[in-house]
Amino acid sequence: MSPLDVAVNGAQDTLGQVQSPGFQADVFEITYIPPTHVIDMKGSIDGGIFVHPAGTGHVLTDADIGKTVEFIIRYDIPTDYGGCANGVVQNFLCTNLVFTNTGGTPLSLTNVTSEWLTRNRYRVTWKIADGDEQFGSINVIVAGGVGRKDDTNIKNTDFELVGVFSIDTKNPTVGSVAPSAATIRSGVPASGVFTLTVAYSEPMDMTSTPLLSFPNQSLGALLSPTGGSWIDSTHYAQNFAVGTVAGTVTAMQAKAALVFPAVDVMVAGARDANGNLQSAGVVAGVFAVNFAGAAAAAAIPTLSTWGLLLLGTLLMGLTAISQSARPRAKRLRRARARAPSGAGRPLSRSQPSKNPSSRCSA
Repeated sequence: MSPLDVAVNGAQDTLGQVQSPGFQADVFEITYIPPTHVIDMKGSIDGGIFVHPAGTGHVLTDADIGKTVEFIIRYDIPTDYGGCANGVVQNFLCTNLVFTNTGGTPLSLTNVTSEWLTRNRYRVTWKIADGDEQFGSINVIVAGGVGRKDDTNIKNTDFELVGVFSIDTKNPTVGSVAPSAATIRSGVPASGVFTLTVAYSEPMDMTSTPLLSFPNQSLGALLSPTGGSWIDSTHYAQNFAVGTVAGTVTAMQAKAALVFPAVDVMVAGARDANGNLQSAGVVAGVFAVNFAGAAAAAAIPTLSTWGLLLLGTLLMGLTAISQSARPRAKRLRRARARAPSGAGRPLSRSQPSKNPSSRCSA
């Protein structure tokens, strides 16, 4: 700062006389020595993929688990190393960082190390872990207390950096699966197309494709996937063609195999907007299947054309046999009616024989 002038006015002597105004130029100078100031905090992985700032930099995701992320904090004035020895790893005991909007140090950042690279550059590294968390914009306070190289008594204060980077190691989940019909049965759905709509917990990558299956029930060919599409970034609709119940189905099979009061649905394979694979999950009792009546009808045996001809021939043969037996029965009944009384009847022991030769002599 330029030299300062001094003006003196208003004093009185012991007799009450006011002094004459006094002035003197260039009496003294004031030199302001500012403390160090944090310029920025930039990070990268794999030696060149920048993770800053939030919104445009690379988001730390599941794909980065096991990698090391490095941040460089830059100061505008050479420092006193914040009380740490130059170039010595200090295990984060020197310059401290406070995450202000994440509830503490994110779980995705582990095994921290730090060191002063120069008097203007401080490096902090973390190993990326699966913290199963999501922060769109992380704010960081760089703790104060760092002095100037030329005057260690002049120290800076805490400084907050906004939107430094982002973390998304959270796997998306299925919130619900909604059926287009609560129960699949004969004639329902009328269109023959059954739809399951999946709702996700967060915006998804709409180029990925969820896979739907039925892990706990054997539906066979009853439902055949015909294609699906994203309704929006959090909803996916999968269509199925509903098969018909036909063929050689026994009554027992009809009752046991085609009735499911509650069908479970598994959803897997989709990824969120940052590429994290969804957590595969099973949603219980999404819809029901009841084809017992239709299957029982299909179980009734039918005859082919040759079978019908054979049955007709057998029936005609039985009719002819029945008709030829009727005259013979009539003749037999007439013959019995003309026979003398007692003819043809066996003799009882109380009746004497009329044959003389059978009597005993005197």
